Amino acid sequence: MFHAIARLLSVGSARLGRQLRREERFFVDWLDGQTRWTQLTQRRWWWPGLLGGGLLILLVLWLQHRPPKVLVLQSYALDYSWSVGIDKGLHRVLDRTSYEVRWHFMDTKRNPSAEAKDRAGELARAEIEAWQPDLLIAVDDNAQAYVAKHYVDDPRMQIVFSGVNNEARDYGYDRAKNVTGMLERLDYLNIKNVLYHLLPMKQGRFVYVSEASSSGVGVLKELQALDWTPLQFKSSTQAKTFDEWKAAITQAATGADLIVFTQYHTILRSADSPEVMPPKELIQWFMQHSKLPGIGFFPFYVEDGGILSFGPSPYEHGEAAAKMAVRILDEKVSPSEIPVSTNSHFIITLRNKDGKITSRPLEGLDLSLIYDAYALLEQ
Repeated sequence: MFHAIARLLSVGSARLGRQLRREERFFVDWLDGQTRWTQLTQRRWWWPGLLGGGLLILLVLWLQHRPPKVLVLQSYALDYSWSVGIDKGLHRVLDRTSYEVRWHFMDTKRNPSAEAKDRAGELARAEIEAWQPDLLIAVDDNAQAYVAKHYVDDPRMQIVFSGVNNEARDYGYDRAKNVTGMLERLDYLNIKNVLYHLLPMKQGRFVYVSEASSSGVGVLKELQALDWTPLQFKSSTQAKTFDEWKAAITQAATGADLIVFTQYHTILRSADSPEVMPPKELIQWFMQHSKLPGIGFFPFYVEDGGILSFGPSPYEHGEAAAKMAVRILDEKVSPSEIPVSTNSHFIITLRNKDGKITSRPLEGLDLSLIYDAYALLEQ
């Protein structure tokens, strides 16, 4: 009996041992499986983290070394010779850089209504928000009034302005940290000297006629602030329509000896029409009907049919703005460290009796050339 019980215990112990060993192997296999699964999972999922980190590094490096983005914002379009000259000046400098440059034309000469200007400003600001340029070159006053002034002290973008007739403070630029540029001014001292010599036998009376734009009004403010003695600045008209243009020219003959012109590119054919008068047609009417001679303050006056003009160089405005942009982007100079400047180059444009047009620097000019041109005016 004893032996029988002992054998049963022995068999039971063996079976229990085999069962425990099976359970142990199962547990070990389970742990090993978990380890292999963890290793497999780690092998599968380590690379997305590495890839994401790599892409982040590449993005940072690209942002640091990508070409700067520059948006050139022109108030007008390339059918306006002033804008063409500035455009050429900009290209002279920007074409030698590696910048990514885009050009946007607001075309507010041919579309001068308040609604059209507002819409042009909205479109330009939408492009800025979409493209996010590093620097904005804003040309002429409408680009400032409808676009650039909205980004004063915006840390995302630097601003360089050019061709501005109004004061920098009119757009909030006088205290801005991210803005610099070039103001557009006429060479009034030389103009006064020339007018004095052209009108020695008369009273030296002149009137000013322009379009009713911010640029035209800006020039008027300058004219009113100057001492023209012994000349007499008699009056000014900023015409909105062709009828107002004709009336101003006709009325001038009753109390002046000379008419001076600046911009005239937004004058409408009539109060009831949105059609803008062709500039050449306006000057042609003046040449055919005016009893007084006229002088322009911009070269396009002669290009449109006039005889004589004195004015700032548009090429200087383009080159100066582009060079400021290079200093800001390449040399890391803050716009606030670049003083706002005023143009210093002026040109005289003449049409001779054969219709040939020539332009040359105004400085040191022989007045005999001006006398010859003025003789044509009085014929």
